[in-house]
Amino acid sequence: MPTLFELSGLIKDYGVRRVLDINNLSLEKGGIYALRGANGAGKSTLLSLLAFLETPTGGKIIFNGQEVNYGTGSHLYQLRQKVVLVDQSPLMFSGSVYHNVEFGLRVRKIGRVERKQIVEKALEQVGMLGFIDHDASKLSGGETKRVALARGLAVAPDVLLLDEPAANVDLENQRILFEIINRINKEGSTSIIYSTHQFPVDEQPAHQILILDKGKLHFDRRCNIFTASVKVANGEKSVCRLAGCAIELELSNTVLASVKDTFYLFINPEKIELLNSTTAPPENSFGVEVLNLTRKEKRVEYTVHIGKELLISSTYRSYKENPVYLGQGVMIHLPEDAISVYPLKHGQEIN
Repeated sequence: MPTLFELSGLIKDYGVRRVLDINNLSLEKGGIYALRGANGAGKSTLLSLLAFLETPTGGKIIFNGQEVNYGTGSHLYQLRQKVVLVDQSPLMFSGSVYHNVEFGLRVRKIGRVERKQIVEKALEQVGMLGFIDHDASKLSGGETKRVALARGLAVAPDVLLLDEPAANVDLENQRILFEIINRINKEGSTSIIYSTHQFPVDEQPAHQILILDKGKLHFDRRCNIFTASVKVANGEKSVCRLAGCAIELELSNTVLASVKDTFYLFINPEKIELLNSTTAPPENSFGVEVLNLTRKEKRVEYTVHIGKELLISSTYRSYKENPVYLGQGVMIHLPEDAISVYPLKHGQEIN
């Protein structure tokens, strides 16, 4: 998948307080990302930065392959046309639901007939078409969030950012909202990033879970995160040992520049390559056995054993071209761009 956002050395300070400190983060187009963290973890700040509504204190954001230039108002305006942020407590303008949803279209000078068609479609997508003439100020909390979502969808954004969409909403409306989010992503390939202070459960859609803790990013610890250490340093590369695993990885010292001694090592399950038996294996390739196999929407996930379980995720199309089976021995390659490293605080360790 093409890269949507790429964050590097991103820092955001409010006075003397550092609220975000993210070394590296790459988000792919077409995905759903659940951003989890306690209140005050920095989730809303990160979403505001991704919406180009705030300027980072340090570091850079690359969007669709182009570095964001915060000194050019016209550049930011163009970017903001492609990204919509729906606030945790969205405000409704006075007047009808229809006039609320058409607001962004009027700003963009869309014609009246086309506006009506777009508004009706957006409200239908969120199950609120029957409320089109209702007074927006008299909607329930769940209804208000769905209308705010329709208002965002109406302008056809490339990216939809949702700040706590399930907050202060009853369980039934939570279920409806998450069904809508999933459907929007599937039908329109809209990239969606939403924050939550709750642990995502099965009905909450997410291709990947990101965890913010006091402004620092961690990947979901259930997935492909290992404690690692440098075993041998050789010139431009070093051999790294993964705790509890039967494999060792050879990584460039450029990748390892931000860590020392023992560190976290994350292997992106979507970037692990399954090698053809006729291909000469490159470095960091290993023979493994398939332990289980699961179809999840348009992807296939399977785990292999490297001393610990390693999750691999591929598109269903790729799987059909090169299928694997339970108990089968396969050769996998862990390319360097699939691997991220993060400092490990003293005394920490992943079980």
